[in-house]
Amino acid sequence: MQPTLSQPSLGCAETGLPSNFSVVIAYEDFEAGKHAKRTYDFLVEHLGGDCHLSNQMWKFDVLRVPKLLAMAAKDAAEADIILVSSHGGSALPAEVQAWLEAWLQEPGEP
Repeated sequence: MQPTLSQPSLGCAETGLPSNFSVVIAYEDFEAGKHAKRTYDFLVEHLGGDCHLSNQMWKFDVLRVPKLLAMAAKDAAEADIILVSSHGGSALPAEVQAWLEAWLQEPGEP
């Protein structure tokens, strides 16, 4: 049996977060995507009902398509939180590195 940690919810007012904010998730494969989604669900659960989160999920493979990479870069530039989920066995693929560089070139606030 695994112990369960009990953590109080934090509302947006207590954390200083805006009431609406977005999360972009880039993930390597199905398992990495599930892990990142669990992290997102944890945020939704623990930030309370007054925080409204939305998410965009981008699989590493689709970032090879230039139009999709541009769309993902725009999403990341506008996001409040970015989660990158991979197994970490090697360097990030070239398409993910290109996405990171593209999103940093997008106008907006870091």
